[in-house]
Amino acid sequence: MNQRDDDEADFYRTIGQAIRHQRSGRQISQSRLASLLGMSRASIGNIEAGRQRVQLHVLAWIAFELDVTIHSLVPEIMQTARPRGTMPAEEAVFTDSKAQEFVEETLRRAQEKQVSDGSFAS
Repeated sequence: MNQRDDDEADFYRTIGQAIRHQRSGRQISQSRLASLLGMSRASIGNIEAGRQRVQLHVLAWIAFELDVTIHSLVPEIMQTARPRGTMPAEEAVFTDSKAQEFVEETLRRAQEKQVSDGSFAS
């Protein structure tokens, strides 16, 4: 394993720990969260342990079900990271509130789709 692999493993472990912290603080079991998301309890356990990489849309659904922002589940170092050659964070066009609105709208549309077709794709 190289340094980048170690960093990625730490990144997903940290996300998993944040999910576990938020979930347990709200007294929601892994089974209950899994049921709300249409996933298996084992998947939630693996995500929380950092063994399973959580997809962005699933992270958004987890944040929604836990009533937290995605921002609160992402390691702090990544919240300020930006690709090389992009504008500095202070020049960014989108604010946190706009990002939050986007996520909420995306989740609302996903829920409408779930209700209309009876599915919950993960």
